[in-house]
Amino acid sequence: MMVLMGTMPKPQHLRELPLVSVPQGIPTQVCLTCKVCCRFPEIDSFLRPYFTEAEIRAAIAHGIPEAAFPRHEGCQIEVVPHPAGEGYLCPAFDPVTSRCRIYEVRPFDCQLYPFVIMWDSAQKMVVLGWDTKCPYLMAQTQGRSQTDSSRHLANGHLLLSPECQTIAEAVATRIEAAAMLDVLAAHPALITRYQDDVVVLRALGELTERVRRKQRAQSSPSC
Repeated sequence: MMVLMGTMPKPQHLRELPLVSVPQGIPTQVCLTCKVCCRFPEIDSFLRPYFTEAEIRAAIAHGIPEAAFPRHEGCQIEVVPHPAGEGYLCPAFDPVTSRCRIYEVRPFDCQLYPFVIMWDSAQKMVVLGWDTKCPYLMAQTQGRSQTDSSRHLANGHLLLSPECQTIAEAVATRIEAAAMLDVLAAHPALITRYQDDVVVLRALGELTERVRRKQRAQSSPSC
């Protein structure tokens, strides 16, 4: 039996969270020529975008089937087989036009890319990184050949252009705003596990503390 979104009981530990936005880091025309985003090699890829409850409601209102979201209080979207190739696609992605069918209400997780919020390799600090699978990244490294850039990536360092550095700082500031901290604390799945092909740009101390505080509260015995 299908339960309509409007009639589903809301878990007691979640309150309605707002739709949020972050600065657009990649020029639109670059995104339209990319062959990386919105495509996944496995049906259960951990890189599938995560939607909060509010984002799920918005996506369904814009035509994405309810069945794409197994947990309506927040979850990763269910991907579909690529109609003309190998692998899987986000159901919001149009492979003919390379455009997102719900672009105006795409989730925070998609807006953030190629920036990534993840735990560091020691699982002690939440950090902001930039995914090296994004081809725009290599084009924006300053004054280095492909070989030099790869070496610096391997050493955990990346020299971004001033424009990209500015975007990174703007994204970090938005992430650690009070409203965004609330969303991330309520949806810790937005913070991915460590990825060795993501270059760490900076630590997110306030977010780390907020998530740790919530973890301590949840593990404490109730009176």
